[in-house]
Amino acid sequence: MLSFNEKLYKENAFLTYDSKEDVEKVADEISKEDISNIFFVSVGGSLAIMKPIQEIMKQITTLPVYTEQAAELLTMENKQLSSNSLIIMASKSGDTAESVEAIKHFR
Repeated sequence: MLSFNEKLYKENAFLTYDSKEDVEKVADEISKEDISNIFFVSVGGSLAIMKPIQEIMKQITTLPVYTEQAAELLTMENKQLSSNSLIIMASKSGDTAESVEAIKHFR
């Protein structure tokens, strides 16, 4: 991998692990909601990291789980997407145009 920074990779891994309790609290709160399905929505590399999470989710929940490109979800009608959908998004830069637009649209 070009420009691979092992130290930064490990630091990020520890940060992710250290956020476990916070993530579990959020998951506990969300699980009280009437959720019909889960959508992982992003672009490029941020979407790529969500695909394995989708596969894990299929093993631990009976809810339908989808991984969608932000721009496609914005422009194409998806009958599965509703006000009861949980949308989880990621953006490495935080300002990817399609992701920002999706956040505004699906609020």
